[in-house]
Amino acid sequence: DLMRFLEPRCIRAHLDTARKETLFALIAKDFENIVPEARRGEIRKALWEREALQNTSVGDGIAMPHATLTNVRRSYLGIYVTAKPIDYQAPDNQPVDVCFVTLGPPSDRQVHLLLLAAVSNLALNTDLVERLRDALKSGDVLESVEEALKKLGSSAENPKQ
Repeated sequence: DLMRFLEPRCIRAHLDTARKETLFALIAKDFENIVPEARRGEIRKALWEREALQNTSVGDGIAMPHATLTNVRRSYLGIYVTAKPIDYQAPDNQPVDVCFVTLGPPSDRQVHLLLLAAVSNLALNTDLVERLRDALKSGDVLESVEEALKKLGSSAENPKQ
């Protein structure tokens, strides 16, 4: 269940930032506040190490940054939406304004892949991404995710909807 991993204190809407560095610093600060065993510097370093391996932009203005930390006990999901698309240094040169951020231990690789699949499913099969871009506060983001999950659940059970 996606909601089990989604951390409300790591949800930001309509962020006024123009730089990837600023965004990653904010993500690291937020996650440090909810993951007692993780330090801000470690989180930021892990995000950049992942970016160095492969840019986490997946196209359509969406990125899926990930931090792997050995001392973290479980996986977390955060959602960060910028007010204006930022230069993400993506291979396709497309700017990014929606980030689904995961943080977890290396032992949770399967959980990480399931989270990515669940997020991708929502992004492709609901209006979630458009709603996230319209969201003005984190409560709107959370509500949008919950509604998209319900919509997907009902259409999965009842394909005619």
